[in-house]
Parts: sequence; C-alpha cells; structure tokens
Amino acid sequence: MQFTSVLTALGALFAATTSAQQFAGDVIDTNLPNVPGAEIAYFKIPGVQDSNSKKSANLTLINYMSYGSNGKRLVGSKVQRAVIIIHGLNRDPGTYESNMLSALAQVKGDPNINKDSVAVMAPYFPNGMFVLCLRCFKC
Repeated sequence: MQFTSVLTALGALFAATTSAQQFAGDVIDTNLPNVPGAEIAYFKIPGVQDSNSKKSANLTLINYMSYGSNGKRLVGSKVQRAVIIIHGLNRDPGTYESNMLSALAQVKGDPNINKDSVAVMAPYFPNGMFVLCLRCFKC
C-alpha cells in the first residue's frame, strides 16, 4: 500500500504540465553530495490527497536532475528520452545519478542520445517517513 502511494505521487509529478514551476518545491536541507552534471531539484506536487483523512497538501520530491551539455537545465522541447533511477536501501541517489551520467557520456553510436536529449532523474526517498508523510501529512 505504501509503495502504491509513492508510485501515485511520482505519476502525479509526470502527469502535471511541465513548466518552470516544477522546481518550485520547498528547499529542504539534506546532506546529499553534489554530482557533476546534475543539480538537486525540489519538485512541487500540489494537492496530493490522503485517502484516509481526505486532507490535501503539497508534497516536495527531492531529485537529482541532469544538466544539458551547456551545464544548465535541460530545454524541455529538446528532451526525447527520460531515465528515472530509483535508489536502493543505501539511499544514495547521487551514486546512481553519477553512474547513469557516466554511461550516457559513453554512448557514441547514436547522435540522438546525448546530454541534451536524455533527462536523467534520481529521486531521493530519505526514509520510511516520506511514505508516512505522504499518507498523513504530519511531517
């Protein structure tokens, strides 16, 4: 059930209209390391509703998000593919983001696969409290 809530929140994130407001979530202090070629982005998911209490609140999802070849945020109209990497129990999305960016840099056979056309995202789920917050909004 908790995993379904997380997937629902991720689905809501991608179903929403993409705009500059996707980065308008609350900035949350973390100890996440910097990853060359990526930023830590805070996605705002508005109006997530708790099925038990029927309360609605905003949710902030912390992510690593890749930069384009110019070292700036990707231009949405140029993105053709997206890679979403979910970290494991070590809760180290920076490692996953770094490894995927390294793999992307090694692609040479297809000119359509590059840092400007592939968005790489690694969401950060700090602990089980993320799911509890999603369910009860008391965090």
